[in-house]
Amino acid sequence: MLVHGEVTGQGPPPPAGVGGVQYGHAWIEDGNTVIDTSNGRHLVLPRAVYYKVGGIGSNVYRYTVAEARAKLVSTRVYGPWDLQTSTGL
Repeated sequence: MLVHGEVTGQGPPPPAGVGGVQYGHAWIEDGNTVIDTSNGRHLVLPRAVYYKVGGIGSNVYRYTVAEARAKLVSTRVYGPWDLQTSTGL
């Protein structure tokens, strides 16, 4: 599943980093495993660990391959399609 969700940034706070900032992010879920290849990384973690570290709550949207393809074709953007974050980021 492709997932778009609101995460809480890690590390130093702004302006040096994104620590504590809530923003939209995307990752892949394969069962209870998360795969995140953003920013040149290749994280593979249990979903429970990823959600805890990322401060991820209920503001998530999951898409099958067919649903993601349909959203991409109809909107002509990679997303987010339905996600609205508390900060607008």
